[in-house]
Amino acid sequence: IRMDQSDLQLTFFLQARFYQLYKSFMENMMGDCQLPVKLGNIPVSFETPIYGSYEADFKHSMAPPMIMVMMFYIAAGLTVAIFIADRKEGFWNRTLLAGVTLKELMVVHVLTHSVVLIIQLVETILLVAFVFGAENKGSNAAVIFLLMMLAYAGMFFGILLSVECNDLREANFVSF
Repeated sequence: IRMDQSDLQLTFFLQARFYQLYKSFMENMMGDCQLPVKLGNIPVSFETPIYGSYEADFKHSMAPPMIMVMMFYIAAGLTVAIFIADRKEGFWNRTLLAGVTLKELMVVHVLTHSVVLIIQLVETILLVAFVFGAENKGSNAAVIFLLMMLAYAGMFFGILLSVECNDLREANFVSF
């Protein structure tokens, strides 16, 4: 049997349960047949896992979702804070009266926020790789691309929240 270890806690639970059930079954069967219990030793060998490893700890299994949550909610929170503060201070009205269109304003915001997202992405990857010691066994380009897309999704979620909510407290309640 070769188990998928992408969900490490579930895999360890299932593996231990397989061993226990098989051992119990074989002991009962060998006892009923009046044979030595040693004949019922487990003939199944678990090979090296397809995904993950046997030595992985909680830190390695929780690093990817934590990175994803950080990228999404930091981008969303920053966008909500900027948009709501600009709207409350009258920046939007003054900018629109000066002749800037809403499309231009959004394009500039996305471009400037992209720089912040790239800096955030670099900091997150360096922090996770060097401080926490998490390693990537796949494509680095894929990780960077997916995290950047997740950050953009957070930014657009923040724009949606800032349109629907009137103040930062309300946006925080709605976002979680």
